[in-house]
Formats: sequence, C-alpha cells, structure tokens
Amino acid sequence: MKLILIFLLFTQQILAGELARFIVDTGNIERINAPVSISLDRLNYNTDKGDLALYEITKGGEEFIPSQIETGHSARLWFILPGKTGKNSKRKFIIKIKGQAEKINGDSKVRLKRDHKDLSLVYKGKPILNYRYSTTYPPDGVNPIYKRSGFIHPLWSPGGEVLTRIQPPDHFHHYGIWGPWTKTHIDGREVDFGIW
Repeated sequence: MKLILIFLLFTQQILAGELARFIVDTGNIERINAPVSISLDRLNYNTDKGDLALYEITKGGEEFIPSQIETGHSARLWFILPGKTGKNSKRKFIIKIKGQAEKINGDSKVRLKRDHKDLSLVYKGKPILNYRYSTTYPPDGVNPIYKRSGFIHPLWSPGGEVLTRIQPPDHFHHYGIWGPWTKTHIDGREVDFGIW
C-alpha cells in the first residue's frame, strides 16, 4: 500500500536555480508529519555536491523544508511532510540549487563537517560531537591491540564542556562512546571487539 502518491512535475527551469516542481497528494488518508521521498533520477544534477534546497510553495511564498539526499545507484530526496495534511490534499514543492548566500548562511542550524579523521556535528557553530572513523592508536608503550576507530569523542555539553574521555590510564581500551561488541560473527567466525 502506498502511503503517499507523488506526482512529479519535473521542469528544467534554470531561473533562480530551480530544478523541479512536484506535488504531494495525500490520497484518501490524513497525514501527520509523514516521511516522503522522491527520486532525483530525472534531474540533470550531480547529487554528490549535496547543495539542493527544498521549499514548499505556500500562500505566503516559499517556505524552506529541511531535507536530505540519499546518494547511490538511484538518488532520492527525503523530507518530512510537516504538520497535519487532510485527506485528498495537495501540497506543492520546489527543488532549487542553493545560492551562494544559502551556502554561506545555511538553511539548517545543524551542520555535518568531515575531515581526514572525523565526522563532526555542529549546531550554530558550536560543536556537538565528533565521530572518529580513522584509527586512533594508544599512547607509546601500550599494546597496539588497543587501537580503535568507530567511536564518538568528544561529546560536548550545551555549555561547551567535553563529556567523554578516551584511553584513561587504567583502561586504554575505552574510547568515548563506543560499542564493545563481544560476540560478533563475521563470515562464520567469532570476533570480540571488546578486548577486556
């Protein structure tokens, strides 16, 4: 059963960076904050850049709608149809390429930054957390079996205080917020990620 019927009215209007317009038709069901996804396959756009913006066309003008792009073989744009939408209702949307001002100022207060070691979440310029995807080694003289990746550190409080710690002197295997999976099976063999 389809939850939401989407009629895509793709256009190639380059004016104001417009890529497409579409209508979400709720069908015979009332919707409340319903998740929606649309295919971006018909758009002539490189989704690896990630600089698309979604707007709902309302009586008051265009209203920004937070969204995210799922890249891959078939790229999709995901968003939440905000609020309550009655049965047999239609809501109009537009996808645009973000302008320079939007890229600098941003439509969202939460940002994701990536460097050669970490993915970082930042809110209004203040750090929230870092997810370490590269390998962190223990201090010199400590067995390298305690090297790790795939953990959260630091995690900051709203006031800016660091709430996590890595490699305390008596527990070199502890890394911020991590998943010490001790009974994991990979290709028929048991792997212990906990190392106690």
